[in-house]
Amino acid sequence: MEGKIALEEHFSTNLNNTYRDAKGEESRNGIEYARDIEKRLLDAELCLREMDRAGIEMSVISLMSPGVQSVIDPRKATELARSANEYAASVIKRCPGRFSAFAAVALQDPRSAADELERTVRQLGFKGALISGYTNIGPNESVQYLDHRIPFTLRVCMPSAWT
Repeated sequence: MEGKIALEEHFSTNLNNTYRDAKGEESRNGIEYARDIEKRLLDAELCLREMDRAGIEMSVISLMSPGVQSVIDPRKATELARSANEYAASVIKRCPGRFSAFAAVALQDPRSAADELERTVRQLGFKGALISGYTNIGPNESVQYLDHRIPFTLRVCMPSAWT
């Protein structure tokens, strides 16, 4: 190994893929390319072989798009985040020292996002969370960019023990 650490290397899950529109990828790059990418994102063993070939010692993985931010229903977004984090934890457990992760959190429900971040860091050893630049937060798939001024504030509550 050359001591390389790769950040934000993506993975997917079958549940995450149910929210993805594969037709767009297929129309841009062809069906074979889209299928190859999907296979790679679902296969941790293939990822590990690719890491070895590239001399990457550790990879900090994170959920790819469409991701939690694209899910409007807070309950479903929270379910997707927890499911993705459990998958990432299973990859880390199978290959300790080779993988870590940034947690997926559902900003659609700030309390649940804070709870999930605390759980993944404290119990699963994740390095933090990867927060997308936007979150779908309302009817008609209204998008809230985190740097956009709005009349209300989207807050993530941090447990007092962290401050």
